[in-house]
Amino acid sequence: MVDQIHKRLTDEQVKAILERYVRKEINAGYAMGLLDLKRRQFFKWVKKYKEDPAGFSIEYHRNGKSRGISESLKENILGELRLEKTLIDDPSMPVRFYNYSFIKDQLKKNHRQDLSVPTIIDLCCQ
Repeated sequence: MVDQIHKRLTDEQVKAILERYVRKEINAGYAMGLLDLKRRQFFKWVKKYKEDPAGFSIEYHRNGKSRGISESLKENILGELRLEKTLIDDPSMPVRFYNYSFIKDQLKKNHRQDLSVPTIIDLCCQ
């Protein structure tokens, strides 16, 4: 798989290729080949470059949500795990392992927090 363009080329290298294309020193096909871009993305970048050549950059920053879980959710999970642990430690009970699906259901029922079983397992096994 080809690396992402911002990992392969610097802003200056991309600007130089786009500038040569804008000046009609090279054709679009050759410039797309140098940048390893498809036609749609290439012309999107050409438009962006023409609008602000000095401020053009291929670097980007993610603006999605953090993948972590909140502290309140973490505390609720750990609280439910502690309750389950008391059952596991009780010799009169036949329970030997955590029931992660039950913990998931309890979190939804008691705290109105919905999450996946693997998230609970990951937190439990830290």
